[in-house]
Amino acid sequence: MKATNLILVLSACSNLSLLYPAPEAAAAPAAPPAASVRKPLNTADRLTAAEAREANALTELCKQGKLKEAAPRLRLLADKHPNVLSIQLNMAQLMLILGESQTALSAAGRAIKLDPTNAHAWRHFSEANMHLGKQEEAVQAMKKAVAFCQSPALKKDLQETLTAMNKEKARNAAVKSKVYAPGSYIDEESLSMMPRWSKERMPLAVFISPGNVKGYNDQLKELLKEAFADWEKKSGTISFKFTDEAASADITCLWVEEGKRGLSIEVGHAIQKVSGDEIMHATVELETKDANHNQDVELKNVMLHEIGHAIGIRNHSQSAKDIMYFQESSSRELSEADLATLKALYESKSKLTMDFDGQILPPTPELKQALNLIREANESKKDLPTAIEKSRKAIELAPQVYVFRKNFCFYAYQLNKEGKLPAGQAIELAREAVEKSKTLPQKYKQVQISSQKMLDYLLQFYKN
Repeated sequence: MKATNLILVLSACSNLSLLYPAPEAAAAPAAPPAASVRKPLNTADRLTAAEAREANALTELCKQGKLKEAAPRLRLLADKHPNVLSIQLNMAQLMLILGESQTALSAAGRAIKLDPTNAHAWRHFSEANMHLGKQEEAVQAMKKAVAFCQSPALKKDLQETLTAMNKEKARNAAVKSKVYAPGSYIDEESLSMMPRWSKERMPLAVFISPGNVKGYNDQLKELLKEAFADWEKKSGTISFKFTDEAASADITCLWVEEGKRGLSIEVGHAIQKVSGDEIMHATVELETKDANHNQDVELKNVMLHEIGHAIGIRNHSQSAKDIMYFQESSSRELSEADLATLKALYESKSKLTMDFDGQILPPTPELKQALNLIREANESKKDLPTAIEKSRKAIELAPQVYVFRKNFCFYAYQLNKEGKLPAGQAIELAREAVEKSKTLPQKYKQVQISSQKMLDYLLQFYKN
């Protein structure tokens, strides 16, 4: 799951603080930039010395992760000083983190009235609208955030966010037109490619690894158990039991120190091991946070999201109201759409298909066996002779799957680089992949193009 690090800056930081410093007590405001039309402060709008100390104290509370303690005090300041831009910006930001999207929207709106060219105000206004399911308003606000942003680095981030929002908006419209079950966000095509746990496996055995990493505490384990319980109690579809035996687990949960996953924008990840149309095992990785982090606000959300993937929901929702939203959800609990989607998945009578880089095939026993061999080959990349042998067996079982041949070509190329396989064998296999791809229907034209590129690459490589 991706943290919303482009918009909700604080949610992705280990040390929380308010970004916008309050003006000094009774000080004249600094001259605004030339492009700004910020409303000037009058005497009544300036903070007293006591209020300035309070603003600094709130910053310290946020650094300590005590957001819920800071929130009511910041709310008092924001209500008393509606014309202090930094207070309204901080209010919008803190409310977004705490999931109070409507309050955040109001504060961001006040900030925009104070300074219509403030990129941060428009950024928070966009995020609040997105969390409230108002996608068009969110996109328009983000356009203004990009237009008014003066920082090249931040402008780049905001533009990337805008691009992602536009893609999600288009995808959302497409999904709505072909949704499979009322109230869900799953469509027929996605459903046909989603494996699930066999009902005979219930309750699924869950192993939670000991937290021998920095940032772990027992509260995290209890929070994770609550997340599993939420899915079980509210869905009526899936059930769990906890085990201390890692070897017997269906779902294995691992703790990873914050920032050590190698993917800085992901704070959680779920991996399924699948055989045909059935999930055989799932691994959930969760980053810990330091002791000052507001864990109950963010991590429960991440846990619910990754468990959703582990139990079969592979796609994402396009609504920020759902836990399975593609970024950090504004919701702190499972939505009706989340539950309807899981129910649709497990009650569907649709025969699953398997997608192999554009080849959509039914999960025959031979194809399931071949796929398991390919997975084993991928796990044996350091042992190339083993990988290539498993790939060869997979091709014999499922000769119609071009991507298996591509894998074989790649391993052959690697072996040839090491002097362990003649170049001719790799090239002939690539040629065979191209010829096989020519027999596929026109809608798989990309398969032929991709296979040809592999052949051209090998020919050029060995020529040089």
